[in-house]
Amino acid sequence: MAYEVHVMKQIQLTLVLSILAVAAFSQRTTELDRVMENVDQIATNWQKSFYVDKTIDGDKKVRERWNCAVDRGNILFRIEYQIDSLEYYELYYGNRAGLIYSEEFETMNYTSREDEVRYGGIYYFRNSGLQHFASLGRKTGRVHPSQVTLARFDKRLDELKSNSTFWQLIRR
Repeated sequence: MAYEVHVMKQIQLTLVLSILAVAAFSQRTTELDRVMENVDQIATNWQKSFYVDKTIDGDKKVRERWNCAVDRGNILFRIEYQIDSLEYYELYYGNRAGLIYSEEFETMNYTSREDEVRYGGIYYFRNSGLQHFASLGRKTGRVHPSQVTLARFDKRLDELKSNSTFWQLIRR
């Protein structure tokens, strides 16, 4: 009899933990869905586009195209550029608390055939902590790509702030 009670309690505990795990996962999924809806909604109305010309490796000229939008304290910006036959795409969605969502892709642009994604990553953060991610290809280095993404977001946000015209829109 005591054994049956013990087994029943274990089954109940397993059921409760399973229900809590499913609820937590569905809550995170719902939250992530809301973030994606916000990103999609804001991206349909880019408020500002501009170009930034840079020199890298001492002699290569690179022209970055920036698209930016602000909505209810949230900021969304996308940067696209090409170096030789590699195309780069970065997208950041955040607020005053930090980065919430990021995408990055590195694509080989072949003139004679379809483009090839060499690396791609999608990251979802909460309080600067990685919550979900999906990636393909290999990113070089020993640091997890999400840490590189957080550092790059800070650097890119500083670059955006240096464009005072757009930054005034954000601060309103």
